[in-house]
Amino acid sequence: MGSACTKSLNMEVQSRMHPSYGSNQLVIPLDYTSYITNYDDTCINELSEQTDTILDVQHTRHDSFPPPTITDFLNSFESMLEQAKAQNIDVVGKIFKIANFAAAILDCHGGCLSIDDLDVHLYVPPGAIPEEQTQQVYIYVTGTSSVESHYFSTPFVHCGPPDTVFDKDVVLTMPHCVKNTSSCKFSLSKLSSGGSSDELREGFDVIQVVDNDSITFSVNHFCGFGATASPVDGNILEKTMIACVFIHKENEVTLRLRLVDDVKVNVLEVKTDEGKHGFYSADVDSPLIVQKNNQDVVAKISNCNLFWELSEPESCQQKIHRDLLWRETKASCARAFPSAMFVAKRRWGLRIARFTARMAVLQEGSGVYGVNFFVSAKKERIQQPALDRETQMDWIQQMFLEQMAKLQCTSVRPRLLEESIFNKLCDLFDDPNPLGNDWRKLATLLLNRSVSIGSISDKAGRERRSPTEIVLELFVGRQSGRTEEETRATLKGALIDMDRQDAEFAIVAIREQ
Repeated sequence: MGSACTKSLNMEVQSRMHPSYGSNQLVIPLDYTSYITNYDDTCINELSEQTDTILDVQHTRHDSFPPPTITDFLNSFESMLEQAKAQNIDVVGKIFKIANFAAAILDCHGGCLSIDDLDVHLYVPPGAIPEEQTQQVYIYVTGTSSVESHYFSTPFVHCGPPDTVFDKDVVLTMPHCVKNTSSCKFSLSKLSSGGSSDELREGFDVIQVVDNDSITFSVNHFCGFGATASPVDGNILEKTMIACVFIHKENEVTLRLRLVDDVKVNVLEVKTDEGKHGFYSADVDSPLIVQKNNQDVVAKISNCNLFWELSEPESCQQKIHRDLLWRETKASCARAFPSAMFVAKRRWGLRIARFTARMAVLQEGSGVYGVNFFVSAKKERIQQPALDRETQMDWIQQMFLEQMAKLQCTSVRPRLLEESIFNKLCDLFDDPNPLGNDWRKLATLLLNRSVSIGSISDKAGRERRSPTEIVLELFVGRQSGRTEEETRATLKGALIDMDRQDAEFAIVAIREQ
């Protein structure tokens, strides 16, 4: 094992490239108050008289502005870099984040770009970037509707600049909405800046680790990435969706139910889209389990107060066809998410009477799981003026400058172990143990049983790399959001469980750190 920063290539800091993977819209988090509860019932017609769910459309003031593009973010980021250079401010190893965008200039020490609010993390390990070189890196997260003619179980993550190739794999972690991960497999796809789509081959292009709520994979180049789940062994695929209720109140009340894959960026995009059309929203924190079968989702309105009546539909019930729950999306169209509409009118002319009702949402045949709402329209909508483009760009620029000036950007020099200890541990565990108590057991302890030992072995042999190093880098990549102390403690626990006296030096080193 050599130094993590031994290679030297003649590579300059790459300028921005605008990937044309799909939608370049900003996800604007909106501030709302909400509560959610589940209900356990065998029939959609039986609504509980008690509910903890209040979807309150009281409007919380926020500024609404046109979504910036990825190019807008990159232009502002590079403008900030120029100002940092003029002021002799070293930004190498610093992370800058706004909404669904994060960027940095990294060197051979690597770093981690995290958008915690969207559960997306990119880990660039030491040695991925050559010594004495720096590299611009960024991630930009969009939802399911951002890519034409694809269905992803994850967000779509633009990693750039596109076509950047690293000396060793970087590690990307993103959330997914699949419920029964043990009964399915994931296929990873990349979309190039030219619009072409290719499936990444497990064990050759990527090594992947699937958890209950996220997928982590290693890859040696940048592109746009998304993952799709499919059932295995005749199982039925299940996923979690968020049922969101949106309300527009004028002379009549319009209720729109939207079903969104349980990925945070999807929910935020739908809220932004509905807000443009004058609909109030309320967050829904609990999922609706949906199976890929021949059953539709049913939404039923009941218990309207005496001053209101449901005019559309007369049956008070809407169905969302099962095929719409799994269809491919259309670029830049958050409205592609499944929806159902209800309209209520006043029975009498009393304008002071507010609208209240109950709504239940359930997939037919599931019998035991659904979402039960108590809907109450309380206040009229307050229209906020949109910011013009110049003001919008000034806002982005100011955010970057504030992070630079106040040193709010996070310094990232991740090192799990001292380099000499790391290399010694890799040499030790690379040597095959007759009982498998080597890097293979370490992979099972630090990752999980979903990782393919054969894929790691094949990749290590093909690239002449240490399999232990691959395992440790995947492990660190999955630890984003945890402290260094927590990460080292997990590693120490795995080493203790391996019960190898010749690895005691690593345990001692972690304790001393």
